[in-house]
Amino acid sequence: MTGTTRLTPQALEQRLADGGRPLLVTFVKPDCPWCERQLPQLEELATQWADRVDLVLVDLADDPSLVQTHELRGAPTLMLFQGGQRVGVKNGFQRRQQLDAFLQHHMGDTA
Repeated sequence: MTGTTRLTPQALEQRLADGGRPLLVTFVKPDCPWCERQLPQLEELATQWADRVDLVLVDLADDPSLVQTHELRGAPTLMLFQGGQRVGVKNGFQRRQQLDAFLQHHMGDTA
């Protein structure tokens, strides 16, 4: 998968239940300027890490219960899942260097 893909909340839950490849989920809201600012960094990250992790976006407007289900503190929130289990969380806008460091910390060196 190249670039970020938008998933419905139901599709996200299915992907998490299936386990499989690591998944970096970015929870966004339509009226969130920081979410919009995050998108270019995520696209770059998706290209660099394409062979190791899938990057997806989930719109909180599609299912507000996601806030409680995933214990979100705001948007954007990034969560890394491996084997269907949450292994890392970053709240708020992240610079590209912070995103790289986050993935490197949890997954080792870059691809």
